[in-house]
Amino acid sequence: MSKEYFDFWTKRFEKVSPEYTEHPREDYHFVSEKYPIFIVADGVTQKRDANGNYPNPSGVGEIARLFCEAVVTEAEKNYDNFTPEKLKKLFVFGNKVVAEYNNSKGRVKEKLDYRDFDFFACTTSFVLIKDEKVYWWSLNDSGIVVFNSTLDEVFRSPETWSLKETLLQNRGESSETEWNKSIKKVYRNSVGGSGYGVVTGEENALEHLNVGVMDLDIGSILMLYTDGFINYTHIYEFKKIFLDWAETIQSDLQEISAVRIKESPKLYGLERSLIAVKI
Repeated sequence: MSKEYFDFWTKRFEKVSPEYTEHPREDYHFVSEKYPIFIVADGVTQKRDANGNYPNPSGVGEIARLFCEAVVTEAEKNYDNFTPEKLKKLFVFGNKVVAEYNNSKGRVKEKLDYRDFDFFACTTSFVLIKDEKVYWWSLNDSGIVVFNSTLDEVFRSPETWSLKETLLQNRGESSETEWNKSIKKVYRNSVGGSGYGVVTGEENALEHLNVGVMDLDIGSILMLYTDGFINYTHIYEFKKIFLDWAETIQSDLQEISAVRIKESPKLYGLERSLIAVKI
C-alpha cells in the first residue's frame, strides 16, 4: 500500500494506529522451490474502530499466509500425478486450514456481527504448470492474466462479482456500515449463483471458485495478481517490462508505480502483489 493511499484511507481520523510504516502486511505470495507452483492471496481489509485503530497483528494477513503455504505444500505432494480434478480438492484443503484458524479465534458463524467480529477472509489466485499445461484458479478480485509475445491479452480470469455496485446504488436509507454488514451476511459465499466468494473456511466458497486448464505459447507472459495490480495490467508500458525482462525490471516497476500512484492513489496505490512468469 502506498503512503498516498494510506493517507486517503485514513483522512477522516485525527490519528491512526498503527502508523503507515507499521501497518500490517495483508497480501501474501508464495512460490514453490521444487516445482512451477505459484499462489497469491489478499487478506480482506478489516475495519478501523471509531478512534482509527486497526487490528495489529492482522488476522487476515495471517490466514493469507497460512492458506498460501498450505496450498503450495499440498500441491508439491501431488505434483507428479496432478489432474484438473485436483484443483478443487486443493482449494478445499487450504480452505479447511483457514476454517481451523477462524475456529481457534472463536470466529464461528453464530458469533459474528459482520463488522467488528467477522470471519478472517482472503481472495486468491493459483497456478501450477506441468507437462506444458497451466492449471489455475481465481477467486474474487485476485486473478490471472496472460499476454502473448506481442502483448495482446489472450486470457483473463472472470471478473469479480458485479452485483455489488448495483446493490450499493440501491441501498436506500441504510448506512454504509449496515449495508456492508448486510452484504456479507446475505451474499458472501452464498449458494445458487448470486453473491461472491472469499476464503473463510466456509464450504460454500468452493461454489464461487473459477478453475481451468490451458496451454501457453512460447513467449507468453502469465501474471497472478491481487486487486491492487488490476489497473496496472491494462497499461502497455507495464506489460512491456515483462516482455523485455531486463536487469532493471525492479527499478522500472518502481518508476511506473511512482508515476501512476501520484496520478491516482485510489487506482494504483492499493496493497498489491504480483507473480509474473515468462514462458
